[in-house]
Amino acid sequence: MTAYPDRPNPTVAALREGLFELFKAKRFDEAADYALALTEAATRYSPVDSIADEISHQRPKDALVLYERALLSAQIEASGATSGAEGMMYMTDVHKMEKKVAAARKRLATDVR
Repeated sequence: MTAYPDRPNPTVAALREGLFELFKAKRFDEAADYALALTEAATRYSPVDSIADEISHQRPKDALVLYERALLSAQIEASGATSGAEGMMYMTDVHKMEKKVAAARKRLATDVR
């Protein structure tokens, strides 16, 4: 079977759709567990940063992993951008995720549980 970069793997797409369904249903703990069980590639272009936002206070370690995945996804997307406005737009997402990763790391470093 030939892989086509412009056509998503149907298995990965189905896994990602399950993640979106849990997120839309506001089942954030389940969505986090599901996302953490998936490969990094399967969580690309999914709402893992928003899921991390929802669980960050109760599950800071898991939130950090999800933020790191969102950062990697943003970096991959930005690497394929052309120069100019498109590149700047994608780098905005990268910078936003870098700030979330830094905040999550800081929260873990100061957590005294």
